[in-house]
This record gives sequence, structure tokens and C-alpha cells, in this order.
Amino acid sequence: MHGSIIVMIDENSFQIGDVHCPWPDYEMREMIPGCDYVMEDEDSQEFIEAITSLEDLYGLPSIPFMSVELDGKAREVAVLDQAHIDALKKGLGIAIAERIERVKAELEKPKPDLWNIAYEAYNYSPVYFATSSRDFLDFLNEVSFVDVLDGQRKFYITETYRFHF
Repeated sequence: MHGSIIVMIDENSFQIGDVHCPWPDYEMREMIPGCDYVMEDEDSQEFIEAITSLEDLYGLPSIPFMSVELDGKAREVAVLDQAHIDALKKGLGIAIAERIERVKAELEKPKPDLWNIAYEAYNYSPVYFATSSRDFLDFLNEVSFVDVLDGQRKFYITETYRFHF
């Protein structure tokens, strides 16, 4: 199976140019249970595919792109405004509710698989979020990330990675 790592930068960090993932790929690999490898999406098509996948997975409205210069190169970044953040919170909430239902179904079996319960409840995540701001630095799965969105008004997606487990 595979998934995406979305690097989300808050507005203050973006304005001062702190736009890169705070961890190297080998450290992110170690933070994802059972991960074989992590690889940065290096071309714009892979970046756009990761954003489209995020939209589809969590029911987000189309995320706009903005051209910027990063490290002397013209690049696209995705811009999540309050409407996108609210939609992401809703989509994450739905994903968490679906996890809970799968765990409940497993618990109702005569011999529930505790490994499967742990996997469904927390360990599995199709998306991880790497966030960097002056106030916090987090690498979170979809279950934990929903709380980070409280109070945020804008995020920039500056990089994406793919992982395999």
C-alpha cells in the first residue's frame, strides 16, 4: 500500500520563507509504522496528483495553486483557505468515524483481532501531515492532525512525498 505526506506551512512561516519539510525522508520513513520508503514528489505533475488525491480522499473543493519562487526555482504551491480547512476538518472527521465503525465491527466478532483494531484505530493512515510553524512542528497521521486545524486560517502546501508500506 502507499500514501502521501503533505507538507503544510502556516502563513507566518510561509511569509518568512520557512517552506520546506522539517524532516529528511529517512526520518519520516521511521515515523510511519511499517514504512519501506519515502520519496519526494519532485515534478509538478506528481505534486498536482498528490493534491488531487487529497481533495478526493477528504471531499475538498478544488484547491487553487499559486506560482512562487522557492530556492531560486519557479514552483507551484497549493493554498488552503478557511473553506478548505473547514472541509478538511469535516473530511477527517468522516474518516475517523469510519475507522470507529470498523473497530466496532471487529470488536463484535467472537475473537477480535487486536492487531487489526490497533491498526484501524490509529496506526494506518493514507495521509500524513508534516506541519511547520513558529509555534509547532508536527508529523501526524489523519487521526491526530484534525486538532491542528483548529484556529488556522490559511495553510500552504509546499511539498508532497509518497510512502510505501
